[in-house]
Amino acid sequence: MTDRPYTDDDLLAEAARQHRALPWGPWFDAVRREMAGQPIREGATTWDDLPEAEFDAAHKRVFQMLLGAAHLSAWAVRLGADGLEPDEHTLQLAVGPSDGESESRVRVHFAFHPDMAAPARDQFVMNLAKGIAAVL
Repeated sequence: MTDRPYTDDDLLAEAARQHRALPWGPWFDAVRREMAGQPIREGATTWDDLPEAEFDAAHKRVFQMLLGAAHLSAWAVRLGADGLEPDEHTLQLAVGPSDGESESRVRVHFAFHPDMAAPARDQFVMNLAKGIAAVL
């Protein structure tokens, strides 16, 4: 746990929100303006309610995340054209040194047809993970 009033997930959520809002790429000052007045999470204080140094640090991290974000517009359009919707499931393969820190090497994100029930989605992802683990 950090002593910050926001989590890494809050930073990711803010970067994702802005990534959707700024399709032509992030601009440093625009990212800061977009953060101002936005709640960190539902019912929480806003980003610009933070002390200036905290807001600056969060702003820089969100900007860095946006710079590294993949452009997925074509992927998203193809999903929609196929009638699929993104799902929260992910399958991640990581490797790491002996100190226990792991680094993501492969991450699979899923999209399913809307009529595929949650238990079937869970089962599919679990079976795929087992199948991959069996050959690694």
